[in-house]
Amino acid sequence: MLKKLMKQVDKDIVQNNKTYFKLNQERYGMKPPKILQNFTKEQQVKAVQEEKEFRKITNQPAIYVPSEHEWKIIERTVLARKERTCPACFCTFGAEAQLLTSCRHTFHEKCYLQFLQFNPQSKSTCLVCRQHCIIIKSEILLKQNYKLTIIYLQSYARRYLAYNIKNSLKLLSNGEFSSKLRQMTAMSDVVQQHINEEFDKGIYQFEVETERANQLFDEYLKLKDASIYKGVEKARKRQNASCCICYDDFNVKYIQWCDGPSEYQITSCCGSLFHKDCLEGAQIEQVLCVYCKQAYFTIPVSII
Repeated sequence: MLKKLMKQVDKDIVQNNKTYFKLNQERYGMKPPKILQNFTKEQQVKAVQEEKEFRKITNQPAIYVPSEHEWKIIERTVLARKERTCPACFCTFGAEAQLLTSCRHTFHEKCYLQFLQFNPQSKSTCLVCRQHCIIIKSEILLKQNYKLTIIYLQSYARRYLAYNIKNSLKLLSNGEFSSKLRQMTAMSDVVQQHINEEFDKGIYQFEVETERANQLFDEYLKLKDASIYKGVEKARKRQNASCCICYDDFNVKYIQWCDGPSEYQITSCCGSLFHKDCLEGAQIEQVLCVYCKQAYFTIPVSII
């Protein structure tokens, strides 16, 4: 019966506080508290000033704001206590963000944000002593936890290596190590022989394919040179007087194949002469020749 009565009293107190805060908000233009996502000293001090105004109106005790020197003393005190676990989740701090309160308590930032999700009205409240305080991120505590994490990893690696060395010494003492070593050596020789055989096969296949590719490339060059010569002969017989796309006149006396960049190109199918820019623009819309509608490749030429 007493528990039910206390729960009802708590509900009435919360409801009265909400009603009183709403009245003060309408009267003085005060804003409701917000959940801080970035725990910096400037934001905390600003939030504390708003909290002071509200507490002054509601006749409640103000929050204590430490100075820079007092923050250093608080950090040294927490370091001297050698706390290694978070009081909220009981996990080691490690490399995660760590918060420090003006009441000299410390905990994970994620634990505090999770606490605010379920208790949005408990802004600037310590998770340990449940009193109003300033909460900031402590870089000194984070660096100290980095060092401790490295020390823990090094000690674990030393224990692991010592355990392996101990087992190796046991194998050496009873003769089991030498038999296993011979067995592993024999297996290694078999595997290495198989790898060498596969490697020799791969090299032989690569040499055969390379020789065949060189032959095909030589044949392609011969055919391409012959096709280029045929295309130039077609262009000379056509006696092109203008571009088949923009219809600008050409002063053509003699057409010859140009090995480098040129302003003019001919098609291998019919030997039509074009400006290089005109032909490249036409290739965007169609892949066939503009004049004879056949497949082709371009041949750079020069006009003499």
